[in-house]
Amino acid sequence: MKQVAGFSFLLVLFLLSSTQKEAKSPEVSGTAVSLPVASASTSAAPTLTTVAVTSPAPLPPANTDQKAELLQVLSYHGDEVRTDAPKLRWFGLFKNSKGWYLKQTNLKTAREYDPIVDDENGKKTGIAVTVSNPDTSLLLVSGLEYLRERQVPAFNLGKNQINPGEEVTFNYKGNTYRLWATGKQEKVDPAFDELTVSDYKLYLSTTRNGQEVKQLLVEIPAFDATMVQVLFAGDIDGDGFPDLFLDTADHYNVSNIALYLSAPAKKGQLVKLVGTHTSVGC
Repeated sequence: MKQVAGFSFLLVLFLLSSTQKEAKSPEVSGTAVSLPVASASTSAAPTLTTVAVTSPAPLPPANTDQKAELLQVLSYHGDEVRTDAPKLRWFGLFKNSKGWYLKQTNLKTAREYDPIVDDENGKKTGIAVTVSNPDTSLLLVSGLEYLRERQVPAFNLGKNQINPGEEVTFNYKGNTYRLWATGKQEKVDPAFDELTVSDYKLYLSTTRNGQEVKQLLVEIPAFDATMVQVLFAGDIDGDGFPDLFLDTADHYNVSNIALYLSAPAKKGQLVKLVGTHTSVGC
């Protein structure tokens, strides 16, 4: 009887040892994500690879109080460009064969002869603004920390001047936008087609949550042989909503460029006027 009991005890120990070996599990790391890679042989053990998952860094929020300095690659009178302009951080809106893009650039200024105010043999007071980028430049902007280098979608409006009673529509990211104007138009002389425009207002509108959102962009009582020009329409700041670059001058001898961006717009607005620059011709 004792021999049978001893044999049974040894058999139990053997079975427990086998069960523990089969139940042993591999170590699992808590710092890596491991995904099986398909193998040509279904009977072979899967190979494990670690996949790193990263999220893009978010853009900084647009500061609604920041004001932009605006310039173009042009010749200016001496008092129209600040003396420390080359020291500022500038972004340029450029165009090449692939389209429009925003890129940081070095701005340079040089004194040049100003035919309007300078004597031929006197001091040169004019300022030529240039940049290091050889591509076509439409706008130079400084002072907005939330801008980033990127491709810029552009909207083809079909026209760059919107007279009273006219409108253009465009679609972007599933939303339809209207750029439209009101005002009065009168003929200067019945014998000619030239018109004078007064009480001019330019609006941007769209529909959000089933409600129309309308914003007044420009209001000008009268013009002198000129009109508001839409220089560019696209998503400059990259927030998924349209931005506008206009010339809002009311006189033919003046340029008053104005940049409207959507990123710093307050609740109930579509865009915000972030900067202007006025220059005079002759």
